[in-house]
Amino acid sequence: MLEVKNIKYKRYDECIFQDINMVLSPGDLAVIRGDNGSGKSTLLGCISGLHSVSDGNIFWMGENIINISHYFNNLHFIGHKSGLKPNLTVYQNLIFYASITNPGKSENELKKILYDSFVKINLDISCLNECLGKLSFGQQQKVSLTRLFFCLRKLWILDEPLTGLDSLSRQVFLESVVQHLKYNGSVIFSTHQKIEELNCAHTIWLGI
Repeated sequence: MLEVKNIKYKRYDECIFQDINMVLSPGDLAVIRGDNGSGKSTLLGCISGLHSVSDGNIFWMGENIINISHYFNNLHFIGHKSGLKPNLTVYQNLIFYASITNPGKSENELKKILYDSFVKINLDISCLNECLGKLSFGQQQKVSLTRLFFCLRKLWILDEPLTGLDSLSRQVFLESVVQHLKYNGSVIFSTHQKIEELNCAHTIWLGI
C-alpha cells in the first residue's frame, strides 16, 4: 500500500532525518518515536505530502505520491494544527467535515453521525454549541479525533493523537485504531507514550 523509500529531509543545511524506510501494508501500524525536535512532525508531513523530501521517494500503490491525487483521497491527516477554526462552534467545524466526506446525506443524518462520534470519544453533546477556542486542550483534541469516525479513509496519519486525552478517551482512540486495522486500514502516528496495547509493524526512532 504505502512505501517510504530511503527518504531524507534537510532544512537549510541541517539534516533533520535520513535513510527512513518503511513498507506499510493493509492492517499495519507504524509508530514514530523520538524527543521533541527530533523531526517526528516533519516526517509525518513528508509522508502526508505537506513537505517535499530532499531525497528518496514515497509510493502509494506503486506510484509516487507527488504524481497522484487519489493518494490524498485515501488519507486522513491530523497534525498539531488540526485545521479547525477556533472562532467557530464545534458543530460548525464538524458539520463541514461531515458534509464533504459523506456526500448525499441529509443534515439530520449528519447530526446523528456527529452525536454518535461524540459518544464514542466521551465528549458531552453540549460541547457542540460551544466555540471551539473556549474548550480545554484535551476537549479540542477529542473534537479533532472525532473526525476519524466519520471521515473514512484507508490511511490515518496522526501527530501525537494521545496528547491531552484522559484514560477513557485514550482507550477509545486505541480501540478505534484496532478496528481500523482490522478492516485493512493502515495507521501511522507519533507519540511520546509507550503503547503496549497495540502491535506495531514498524517503530521508527528519530534523533538517536
